[in-house]
Amino acid sequence: MTSTRSDPEKRSSNERESRETHDKILKHFSTRIQESIQERQRMAYSKFIKRMRQIKNIQQEKSTAKRKSRIGTVSQSINTKSNERASREIDNKILKNHPSTRIQQSNQERQRMAPYRKYI
Repeated sequence: MTSTRSDPEKRSSNERESRETHDKILKHFSTRIQESIQERQRMAYSKFIKRMRQIKNIQQEKSTAKRKSRIGTVSQSINTKSNERASREIDNKILKNHPSTRIQQSNQERQRMAPYRKYI
């Protein structure tokens, strides 16, 4: 029985084989890594393109909305202004009658009248 240490030819062939298998493994994993990197780059690029298309669509929608709003007639704008005014008035009435607003007003009234309490 000869050991690999004593037989230089066998040792060199074993080293060569191990080097070759090591190189094969390295090559395999390096190609796998490169493929995964390329796949990630493709995915990132496709996501980037999708996002750019979304932004472009949003900008187009905004510009068409602006155009449509410019096309609207004066009577429509007057109606919307009067509707806004009416809704504001309703909101103010609701706020005036709300209990927290009443309490706040009474507190303000007390603070305003505080210096004159001595004389009453």
